[in-house]
Amino acid sequence: MGFDLAKIGPFKPARLVAQAGWTNFFVPADRDSYRSFYAEIAATERTGVINARRDTVEAFKKIAKERDIHFPNTLTPYWSPDDYNPLELIATLAQFVDYYDNLLPKTTLPPEEDVKAYIDTVMNMEGKVTLSQQFEILLDIANNNFLGALNIGMIASRVMARGLDKRAYPNIPQGVDEMRAWNSKIAQFEHAPSEKNDAPGDTYYFWTNMFGTYFFENYKGIGSRVYKHTIKKATQLMKTARRLAGSPVNGDYATVSDFGREMGLLFVGQDRQKFLAK
Repeated sequence: MGFDLAKIGPFKPARLVAQAGWTNFFVPADRDSYRSFYAEIAATERTGVINARRDTVEAFKKIAKERDIHFPNTLTPYWSPDDYNPLELIATLAQFVDYYDNLLPKTTLPPEEDVKAYIDTVMNMEGKVTLSQQFEILLDIANNNFLGALNIGMIASRVMARGLDKRAYPNIPQGVDEMRAWNSKIAQFEHAPSEKNDAPGDTYYFWTNMFGTYFFENYKGIGSRVYKHTIKKATQLMKTARRLAGSPVNGDYATVSDFGREMGLLFVGQDRQKFLAK
């Protein structure tokens, strides 16, 4: 494009948002090498366990009641003393890190060993792994830190669905073989059209929207209303950008994104004792 967005201005999180947004409209052709594989996955037959909306809601509530879940009073990553940066979160929600250069978000990428532990656990389970099973695994790894569990879920499911976060996690194998194996392990969603299968994509959109919604509903800083409005429109904005870029996304994802936001809202503002009493 003739210039490097990473060099514009002194405010790194803002530059990161600019980079992530820019590459949605101008997808680097040399980094979009898996698109034919995503289409292959989408064309496969939908079989196995289905993530039913009602069953998932009830299972998540049951898990939360049975565990000593920590709903953080502060929006701080469980692995860091620094608060989440909302601009970094917007950038992370918007784009894979391999689509742009130089800058990486500092507050939204969980430790590699935790991301790998989640992936390995899922891959070693029998049969298709449902959202509620994933939720339990995530809570185990995050030591019942609710926000941290959602963060791992977003990143780890994205790593395995798309293979485009290698810069952040260079020691986690990401490629067609790994994505094909992941597809065989992840439960599909009841809402999906019969001709579409993209369970890995649906799953990362679910966790992304649950995490983003929960975070921004609790965030009280400058621009909180803008951020909350943005997360509601994020999927449509991304789809529009990719269509204009001539690189449309593989599926619809609107329904599963709405489902993720619904699940995020379910837990917003929860006092543990009141929640357990419901």
